[in-house]
Amino acid sequence: MKIKHKNTILFCFALSFLMVFQSCQKTPEAMFETDETDYLDGLREFRDLEVYYPVKFINKSIDGCNYEWDFGDGYISTEIAPEHTYENAGNYIVVLTAFSENGGKNSGYSKNISVTRRYLTGLRFSYSSPYWGDTSGCFEPGCDTLRAKIFFYPGSASGAVYETPIMPLGAYSTNFAEFTINENVIFTDESWKIRFVHVLASGTGKLITDYSLNPVSDWTNGMASDSTYFYYIGVADMGLHLYFQKKPE
Repeated sequence: MKIKHKNTILFCFALSFLMVFQSCQKTPEAMFETDETDYLDGLREFRDLEVYYPVKFINKSIDGCNYEWDFGDGYISTEIAPEHTYENAGNYIVVLTAFSENGGKNSGYSKNISVTRRYLTGLRFSYSSPYWGDTSGCFEPGCDTLRAKIFFYPGSASGAVYETPIMPLGAYSTNFAEFTINENVIFTDESWKIRFVHVLASGTGKLITDYSLNPVSDWTNGMASDSTYFYYIGVADMGLHLYFQKKPE
C-alpha cells in the first residue's frame, strides 16, 4: 500500500508538471487591466490614475510564463502583476510582453493610460463669530469686517505659490467669499502650509492662524461635481472648502 501511495503521488506530480510544461510551450496571449479603484472610508470608490499613487496592473495573460512590462516612462518590470508610480502627469502607452518558458514564443499587448495630477481650481471661505467687531475679532480697534487673505506655501518654500484677493466678510453673521482660481496651482506630495491673514486698514497683514496638510495623501475625494473634488478645512470659526480637479499636464 505504501508503494502504491508513492506511485500515486509521483503520477500526480508528473501530470501537474506536464500540464505546466505544455502550457508554457504554447503561444501566450498577453493582456492586462489597470485597477482604478480605491477604498475610502470602507467604501469602494473609483479613482483616476494619479501621480504619487501606485498604479496597479492586473495581468490577464493566458499561457504566459515570463513577462516584461514597459510603462512608457523609461521604466520596465519583469514582475507578473507589478505596481508602478508615475512621477509626471500625462498620457502613456504601457506595453506588456508575455513569453513562453523558453522565450521562443511571445505576444504583446499595449494600452493607453492617462495619469492626472491635482490642480486648485477654486475655494469658498466663511467666517462666523458672536464676538465680531471687537479688537479680539478684528485685530484692530473699530473694525467690523474681516478682511481676509489666504496664502498657499508648498513644502518649505518661503514664498507663496498663490494668494487670494482680499475677502471682506461682514460682522455678526456667517459670511463667505467664493471664487474660481484660473491659475495653474499644482498640488505636490508634501506638507503644505495654508496661512490665514487679516489685512489691517493700513494694508499690513496680521496672522490669524496657519494650517498644515498634504494635499495629496491627506485629502479624500469628496465630490463637488462630476469633475471637481473638494476638501474641507475647519479652523476655529473659519471654514474653507478647497476645490480641485484632476487632469493631465
